[in-house]
Amino acid sequence: MDLRFRRPGEGHHPRTRLFLLCSPHNPVGRLFTREELTTLARICARHEVVICSDEIHCDLILDQGKRHIPFATLSREAAARTITLMAPSKTFNIPGLGCAFALIPNHSSASASGPPWPGSSLR
Repeated sequence: MDLRFRRPGEGHHPRTRLFLLCSPHNPVGRLFTREELTTLARICARHEVVICSDEIHCDLILDQGKRHIPFATLSREAAARTITLMAPSKTFNIPGLGCAFALIPNHSSASASGPPWPGSSLR
């Protein structure tokens, strides 16, 4: 899989409010580079898009010398617009546990009383 970026704004629909990222990528297990993730963060910030980063496979890295980069660790700005999804079920082979969690650093995004980010219509 190749994460290719086009010209700024190309392929972006004005009503887009959420980008769903699976990192590491499933099913191929590809790790995204810091540069790719940072570029994605800039594009999402420019268009006021929230990143929902599914990182459930983060502990299943088979390539020696490679490391998963949590999306929310790229910068404070990236963390403020990121929802990180995780669960122990993949790493520890316990799918019946039924335990998962979401990390939402921006407290206003967890509120049902208003939009989480300026210009957002998400509730």
